[in-house]
Amino acid sequence: MVVKRCICEICNCGRHRCPLHPKAAIKPSGEVCKYTEYVDKYKAYPGIMPPPSMRPKKDLAKSDAPMEGDTTSRLDYIRHPQSLRPVARQQDYSRPMGDMDLLTSYDRDYTEKRGGRAEIITHAEGLRKTDIPFVAEPTYMSDYKKWPIGARHERKVDGYLPPTAPMDDITTNRIDYTQKPIAAQRSFKPDNVANMSMDPFADSTTHRDDYIRHPLAAREMKEKPVYKANKQPFDPLTTFRRDYTGMWAPKLDSFKPSHSAMQSDKPLDDMTESRDKYIQWNVRPPQGRGPQEWVKPQGTHDFRTTHHTAFVEHNMPSRTSFKPDNSSRKLDVPFEGRTNYTQDFVRWPTSHKIRGDPSRKDYQEPKEPFGGMATYRAHYIPQPIGPQKSYKPESYYQEGGQFEGNTLYRIDFTAKNTGPCPVVELPKHGYTFAEVNPRGHRVYQKANGVPVDA
Repeated sequence: MVVKRCICEICNCGRHRCPLHPKAAIKPSGEVCKYTEYVDKYKAYPGIMPPPSMRPKKDLAKSDAPMEGDTTSRLDYIRHPQSLRPVARQQDYSRPMGDMDLLTSYDRDYTEKRGGRAEIITHAEGLRKTDIPFVAEPTYMSDYKKWPIGARHERKVDGYLPPTAPMDDITTNRIDYTQKPIAAQRSFKPDNVANMSMDPFADSTTHRDDYIRHPLAAREMKEKPVYKANKQPFDPLTTFRRDYTGMWAPKLDSFKPSHSAMQSDKPLDDMTESRDKYIQWNVRPPQGRGPQEWVKPQGTHDFRTTHHTAFVEHNMPSRTSFKPDNSSRKLDVPFEGRTNYTQDFVRWPTSHKIRGDPSRKDYQEPKEPFGGMATYRAHYIPQPIGPQKSYKPESYYQEGGQFEGNTLYRIDFTAKNTGPCPVVELPKHGYTFAEVNPRGHRVYQKANGVPVDA
């Protein structure tokens, strides 16, 4: 018996796969690929049946009765008699008699007017002159009256007499404020003295008092089970493969129009709608209107204006300035640089005021040499301090024992002797290349008498 298997089924290491390049659709016979990654990695357990598939079957619902072709549109639709739509026949064009009148409403209603020369408008009586002199007195000068202002007199200041009594420097603050004696407050700062105790330090804690050390038993070693290969061949059929049947369907035709060019033996008709319907009319060319020539007017130009003829010039004096005269303020008296501050301020003789406690004596340098004993050294008392006890837990390392390097993975793991993958050397295991199936798998066959690798 010849056994055919693909590379996906022969490989037992999981690193060899067929180069899948499908070239055909699923056949109606239902031949599908029976090897997938799910089949390779799925571990079947004995005694567990696959659940029934709830997927409906894709069988066509057939009936022996003929199909009725009546629809609601066919039953309710009533066909009414219709006649062809009458096409209006276009009348032939008849050319009118005579020439076209190019007269427009603008040319008909507008008449050109020619205006005469503009005349100068002058007074009939001529220039109106009078013998009365012009009085140039505005309202401001008639209503404003200049009042007489007297001369300013300089204010003389009497001679300053400084006081004879010395200045009293007692102020209101010094009179009303009385200094109250303030007692020195007690310092709440703790003394910088070490609190020594003769009792030993209590290093016992709740954890040390309540903790009870129990002896630990030695870890039991589990025997490693020996791997036993299954004698039954692996069934790669899954629920999806068993229930799924490929539906055969013909290849769809392309709806793309063909690229064949339309050819005709008749010559191209160059008649267009514009050429067919266009009628050429005889139109007179437009008449050009050239520029009009300038004609010099008769007579001489009069340069007189209304301002030159009606204005009468009068001789008026220049306006006087209303700015006050500062010549009267200038005095020959020399400038006195005295001010109220300079006259009233008197510099009093002052003495150096000693600050601080008046009862404190001046610093006197000692005559004895410095002994080198400071206050810190005199008051400091060294205290004997022993080494502190370490709170680090003791290590229970047992010297001379054997290290136990077993882990849960090493204990529970069972090694399987799979051997070399047969795909590496197919001819050695008796496989010869047979074909490439429509799904792209490379199929190899094995002759009779050669054991099939599990």
